[in-house]
Formats: sequence, C-alpha cells, structure tokens
Amino acid sequence: MRRFPVALAIVALLLGGCADGGDATPPTTTTPTTAVTTTTVPVTTTLPATTTTEPAPAFVVGTPGLYPPDPLPGSGDANGSGCPPDAGPLPDGIWYGKALEVSPEAVRFDPGCFWFGDAALEQAALDGEIDWPAPHYLRNPMPDSLELAVAPGAVAYSIDNSTEELSFLTLSLEEWPARTGGYNYCPGEGCPVWLYVNGGVVTEILEQYLP
Repeated sequence: MRRFPVALAIVALLLGGCADGGDATPPTTTTPTTAVTTTTVPVTTTLPATTTTEPAPAFVVGTPGLYPPDPLPGSGDANGSGCPPDAGPLPDGIWYGKALEVSPEAVRFDPGCFWFGDAALEQAALDGEIDWPAPHYLRNPMPDSLELAVAPGAVAYSIDNSTEELSFLTLSLEEWPARTGGYNYCPGEGCPVWLYVNGGVVTEILEQYLP
C-alpha cells in the first residue's frame, strides 16, 4: 500500500502554514457602525410683559368739603402745605391762593397763606388785629403770580349755591370757568382755591368757601 507519500504531503502543508514560527493571525472582524444624528431644538424664552404704572398722586381732594384742608407736616400751622416759597415754582403739595386765569393747559395762580381757627386768631394778633372776626386769616407773601401746567384730565370742584345747602360740582377745566358764577367768581380775584400739585402739575382744584 502506498499511503505514506500522501501523509507526508499533508504534514508538509501544515508545516508551511507555521513557517514564520508563530500562531496563525485570526481574521479581522469589522463591526458596522451606525451614524447618530443629533437634532438641536431651538428654545424660545418668553419674558413676562412689563407694564409701566404711573405713581398714584400723593395729594388728592377725596370728598370735597367747605372746611379748608388740614395743615400738613412742616406747614407751620398754616393749612395745606403752608405758605408758598419765596420764589420759584410750587413744590408738590396743597396750596392756597387765587386762580386768576384758567385753561385746560395752565393756571395763572396768586399763592398765599391760609390759617383757620385758633391759628387764624394768632396770626391776626401778630399783625395787630386783636379782635379778628373771621375764622380764617390770609396773607399774600408772594407779590407775583405763577403759571402752572395742568395735568390731562384735571378737574375743579366748584361750590354750587343753586340749592338751599351748598354742595360741589365736579367739572373739567373746560367747563369750570364757563359754568362758575355761583358762590365764587372764577377765575379772577374773587376765586379762592386750593391747588393740588403732583409731579409738578395741577391735578385738582378745590374752591374754598369764605363766609
């Protein structure tokens, strides 16, 4: 039997595969990769709406009455904000005087000092008026009148004597000069009022009752 040469051939093939003296290199396996797509979603930030609110007036009439406004701190016992400054514009406050000219845009005003009750008697006595008969006393320390701007929507409270009991009419400044002629004669020298000044402009005008 001649199987020996075939066996030698098989051995030779096996030895040839190891001719470099090492292990056979295993086949390389490639792992397929999957592409990842990243999507960026835009983020929209909504800020809360901002609103601008005008500050509330510090000096308001409230319910109009025949008595003068109470003295405010620093007024020196004079009613309202006291006597006007010697010069310059009127600060914010409540000021007594005469409304000489009035329009929806401006008021020509002659400011003064107003005392009521015991304070009126004391001030009258300082001026030599011992038996002062009225419950109020006035001074006019500023020789010149002032012009003040009027706020949009400003109103005047006019004394109405058309009925048995005095009351007030609330009028726009367009109506006020035309419709007054009741108790006071406005505008003019016979028009005693309180100006309510806020933010440098007149917001309300209150006629003063002088018996």
